[in-house]
Amino acid sequence: AEMLKTYGEEIKGKTFAISGFGNVAWGTVQKVNELGGKVVTISGPDGYVYDPDGVTTKEKFDYIIIALAFFVAAMLSFLCSPLAQKVAEKIGAIDVPKDSRRMHKKPIPRLGGLAIFLGFFFSTLVFTFDFINLPVYGMLMGAMVMVALGMADDVLALRASRKFIVQMVAVAFPVVCGVRIERFPNFFGDTPYIELPLIWSIVVSVIWLLAILNAVNIIDGLDGLAAGVSAPFFACIGLLIFLSGEEEGLAMLSFSIVGALLAYSLFNTNKASIFMGDTGSLSLGGFASAVCLLSGNALYIPIVGLMFVLSVISVVVQVIYYKVTHGKRIFLMSPIHHHFQ
Repeated sequence: AEMLKTYGEEIKGKTFAISGFGNVAWGTVQKVNELGGKVVTISGPDGYVYDPDGVTTKEKFDYIIIALAFFVAAMLSFLCSPLAQKVAEKIGAIDVPKDSRRMHKKPIPRLGGLAIFLGFFFSTLVFTFDFINLPVYGMLMGAMVMVALGMADDVLALRASRKFIVQMVAVAFPVVCGVRIERFPNFFGDTPYIELPLIWSIVVSVIWLLAILNAVNIIDGLDGLAAGVSAPFFACIGLLIFLSGEEEGLAMLSFSIVGALLAYSLFNTNKASIFMGDTGSLSLGGFASAVCLLSGNALYIPIVGLMFVLSVISVVVQVIYYKVTHGKRIFLMSPIHHHFQ
């Protein structure tokens, strides 16, 4: 920087590309600016090219891709929602109000989840193809099974036992492909983690995935609720993943889901013209659990997805209290969102 004073007149009004890193590089940028010059790029030893603000071209590229994935997923979801409504009417995937839980007074088509899935699925394939690895393929395959199960349930109202069997098949895809809980924090021992044997890793992972996907399924009961809770959830998880600098594909997938959910919400706010149905809630729940698990953010679910957790807890508490007191209830209805309905 001191040497640059000698060449002050030659630097003024010119642009430069600098190779270096650390305080030397950034000190040089500052001095060149003071002398009237301009540093366009800084080539770092990590292979990335930085601009003077410290943002890599790779990061800029990621910003653009995430934005494109978001908007394309939103556009596809918006265009597919009316089509899903027509398909639902033709195949009989209709929610008919039968009890006081229903806010609507007339039959409403389901299959809104199909529009959501098509939106983020194709956006993910187009914009995150280079980032898709075996675990992500497993997640997508499992989601396709969940969508098929949801469509069948929205039309035929399947038995819980049959739904559970298909859910087991669906979660088997990501688990076999590597989406697993392989260790737990060790709070009392000398080692930081407790490594799980493979069989226990599979068992615990299956239980985890099933629990979270059904938690999201439970919350789908009021206009705009499931989408309104899921969109901020995936936005927060996507931001955490992106800031970590790892698993860019999962960050882009998460923001694709956010875009698809927001577009679908235009048709689902009160009074809704289409419902998500099991087609959407089951696949969203599967992605919520798998993305958090694969990115190392599983412990954030009780915080970011607090509503999911409260819904499950309210159901469990209601059932236990009902049996213990022989017919009394804590909540007017459960899950808890129906209590405030």
